[in-house]
This record gives sequence, structure tokens and C-alpha cells, in this order.
Amino acid sequence: ADALANDLVCYGLQLLGMVLLVQADALSALSAMLTIGFTSALACILGLYQCRRWLGRSPTSLWDGLRPCLQYGKWLLGSNLTAWLRVNLHLYVATYFVGVNAPAVLKAIQTLFGPTHIFLHGLESVVPQFATRLYSNSGRARLNRYLLVLAVGLGVGMLLYGGVLSYFADEVLNLVYGDHYAGYGSIVGIVALQYVLIALVTGPNVGLRVLKLPRLIFKASVMDLCLTGIGSLGLIYAFGIAGAATAKVLSGACMLCILFVFYRRSVGSDAHPAHTDRSVSYTHLRAHE
Repeated sequence: ADALANDLVCYGLQLLGMVLLVQADALSALSAMLTIGFTSALACILGLYQCRRWLGRSPTSLWDGLRPCLQYGKWLLGSNLTAWLRVNLHLYVATYFVGVNAPAVLKAIQTLFGPTHIFLHGLESVVPQFATRLYSNSGRARLNRYLLVLAVGLGVGMLLYGGVLSYFADEVLNLVYGDHYAGYGSIVGIVALQYVLIALVTGPNVGLRVLKLPRLIFKASVMDLCLTGIGSLGLIYAFGIAGAATAKVLSGACMLCILFVFYRRSVGSDAHPAHTDRSVSYTHLRAHE
């Protein structure tokens, strides 16, 4: 309930602010960023108030409460920064070799997969907490089955969505963008494969977070960037926009394999749920979002 209230304050006020800016004919990059910053600050203040009982009132108790979150979150922050670098590296390289049309085409096609982002981000609020409780109550065998069902279910769902979108790619592009991106229907199929891999990655990614091993997610992101970065240059140089899309698929496949190996090794060395002083619950993490 607290997390929902916090999201309503943050995103609800953002939406309201954007609507008011449009009505007042005052929407600009600056006004939009100020609106997002202001509403995010309000949500942050509300989140700190909601966590007051857990954080405590004295500076010492506040630091004791925040330290596990910082120890845990620094690895996820590093993973997100590395992922951002990996994604934008493909765009910048494609811009250099192909021109500004390349990132425009890729972003336009990714927009068609926008509904899947909403769904996956929604799961982010539920799945880790449920998996953590499942692991604590039933052990790793039950967790493994849950993650397998989760990954396969998401993968099949994304495959169906991407398959339908790929089959009607030219019609959908024409419907949404007119003739601006005519002839790029084949790229939709390649991007669909990337999103299938993104869905499959959810399984081992959540598993490592449940095991309190976010540093391995960061390590996997760095390894993926190093292993696929050079290869993506050749793909983009040789095949242009199709090469850039294929490079993303290659990166997703590499990330999936690395995370799967890390998770299997970690779960093999962890016979039972263990809670250390360095751990932090997803309930506490979610309260800060």
C-alpha cells in the first residue's frame, strides 16, 4: 500500500503536470524535466517518511538502516549504468557508420514493444518479493522451479507478442508512422528476438537478487559489454541497421548465458536460505522507490 501510494504521488503528479503543461501551451524540455524532478523529490520525501519506523530517528540508526540498501543497491546501480552504456554504444556506433537514421529506426521499432515494458516493470514490483519469500520458506528447489516457470512463461509470451508484431510488421509500421519507416519490417523480427532474450534473462536475474548476489549481475553486465562490444562494431559496419539490431540480440544472448552460469554456480553452493547482516529485504528496497 505504501509503495502504491508513493507511485501515485510520483507518476500520478507527473502525468497531471504534463497535462497541465500541454493545456497551458508551456510544455518544453526544461518544463518537463522540472516537473519530473519536482514530483520525484516529493515521492522521495514521502518514501523517507513511510520508512521512518524502519530507518529510525537518530543519525546512527538512519545510517544503520540505509547501509544495507547502499551495499546492495550499488551493484544494481552499476549494472544499470553498464546496461545503459551497452545499449547506447550500439546507437552511437550505428549513427557513426550508418547515419542519424539508424537510431531513429531502432527507437521507432522499440516503441512498438512499449506495452511489454509496462508489463515487465510491473512484475518488478511483485516478482522479487514473492521469490524472496518463496526461497526463505521453501528453499532453493522451489525457487528454481518458480524461476523456470517465470522465465519460460515470459519468454513464450514475448515470443507470441513479437511473432505477431513481426508477421504484420510492415502494416504496423505504416499504421503507426505512415511511410516514414517503410521497408524496415524485417528489423522488427530481429528486435523481437532481443525482447525474448530480455524476458528469459528475468529468471536468473531475479534468482541472483534473491540470493543477495547483485555483484554478479554487475559482473555479468561488464563481461557482456566487453565480449560483445567489439563484435557489435563489425556487425554494424557490415550490415548497418540490421547489424545494430543483431548486435543487441547477441548482447542479450551473452547476458543470458553468463547470468545462467552465475546463478547455477551460486545456487549450487547455497544449500539453504541464509540471511546475513549485509542482506536487505525487497520490502525495504521497494519502500524507497
